[in-house]
Amino acid sequence: MLLKSKKNKVRPNQQCPCGSGQKFKKCCSGELDWSTIFARKVDPKQYYSARGRNLVFRDKLCELLQLESEKQIDASKVKKAITPNFVREVYDNITKIWPPDTDLEWVYSRSRSSVAGLYIGDYELGYLERAVVRHSLYADKILLNDPFMNPHVISPKVNPLIHPERHQTQTLKNLNRFIALLPWVEAGIVDFIHTPADIDRRFGFDTRSRAIQEKQDERANEELQKSLVEARKRHKASGGELRTLIQLPDHQVGKVFDQVFPDGTQRQKQEFLQEVHRVREMDPNFLNTLDELGGEQYTIWSTGGTIENAHLTASMANAYIFTDIGYRWHKLQETRSKFSPETSVWSPFSKAVQNARFSFLNNLNLEVALKLRRENRLEGVRRVMASAFKSSVENDQFSDQHAVRLAENLNHEISKASNEWQEIQAELTKIGTAGATTNMLAAGPLIANGHGLWVAGASVIAGAGTSVYGGIRYKQYQSRFPASFFIGLKD
Repeated sequence: MLLKSKKNKVRPNQQCPCGSGQKFKKCCSGELDWSTIFARKVDPKQYYSARGRNLVFRDKLCELLQLESEKQIDASKVKKAITPNFVREVYDNITKIWPPDTDLEWVYSRSRSSVAGLYIGDYELGYLERAVVRHSLYADKILLNDPFMNPHVISPKVNPLIHPERHQTQTLKNLNRFIALLPWVEAGIVDFIHTPADIDRRFGFDTRSRAIQEKQDERANEELQKSLVEARKRHKASGGELRTLIQLPDHQVGKVFDQVFPDGTQRQKQEFLQEVHRVREMDPNFLNTLDELGGEQYTIWSTGGTIENAHLTASMANAYIFTDIGYRWHKLQETRSKFSPETSVWSPFSKAVQNARFSFLNNLNLEVALKLRRENRLEGVRRVMASAFKSSVENDQFSDQHAVRLAENLNHEISKASNEWQEIQAELTKIGTAGATTNMLAAGPLIANGHGLWVAGASVIAGAGTSVYGGIRYKQYQSRFPASFFIGLKD
């Protein structure tokens, strides 16, 4: 819950009432008199940060689900709760948390940090998480478009407040997306935001119209076609065709089977249907078949809005822009004259990170990545990545060659760290007992991944002398080779 002072007095070292997660003295102090706001019993939501509004939505969600804490939220409870009335309540709360008169500059100012990135890429589950994990290695704050579109800007024909029964499946997906990243929101790393186009319907319409009418040069058209092909591949690879199939009623699934397997037996057909039922039950984003839901369901595939809208948002938030879509990288490069200083510096770097073939980053899930952030294990990693990028920069900062060279340079640093790690292991083997060495080596990969088991593993087996020596050597090793972080992540 957000801070509500009983004494109407906010102390400097208390968390700021705006919900930013920062201490009051480093946030709203000198800009906003929260003590007076509390004393006059003014609705404080208008002064909340993006994180504060996200936490209000979290609390409302728990209330709608009749749960005491977000820790009690799970996929089965969310699925059972999805009804047209629930959908309407969810979107009604969005309108209250992000009303048309929201002062976005104030909201974004609470999210400012030394390195903040605005993501305008593929928001589908899986790709969104991958982008957050990769860029959290160096970004202090990541701004994401709220998965729930604001009803203020949605046409009455498809508005979830008017037609909630058509938004049940999409609402389930949106909730799963929000819940998956909620720990990151609470940690102050991710903020779900609403952009100017989400608040001002006319502005949103105009920016989309200008984007559609904009003339494309030959290179832009080429990049657009490539991105469309890539989008179709992503949809298929992430199970898009399967999700379409399992939403069909059983009798239509049976017809699909007959078309695909004209020589199939009745037993095979029944087994196929049973497998479809199993997939439905296991899929957290499957709510029900279309006939059970009463007809068609609206589906939204988002890339975070137009480039123009992104530039305006980034300039107000002092953020750089990044994406995982080739066409959007091209447009960012093409419109560099509109860049904020942050985008000019950090977007080329983020493109290299996004496109580099770091297979070990793909092994890093949301939970582990957040743990590393909380343990402050990434400061050295950031220096290594920045240094690796700096050594690859050419005249054109957006060159695709940067991704290749960044990977090569970083892999070189990882190789050096790995060699040093092996030397430390050999050194400890000489000074420790056989039993102690075995246990310390076994803990090695865990240590390299930031689990802090070095001293514990050594002291229990080998006694204080070897433990202290090992601890000192490991700290020296971490300091000299920040890329050791990546050793346990490599395939």
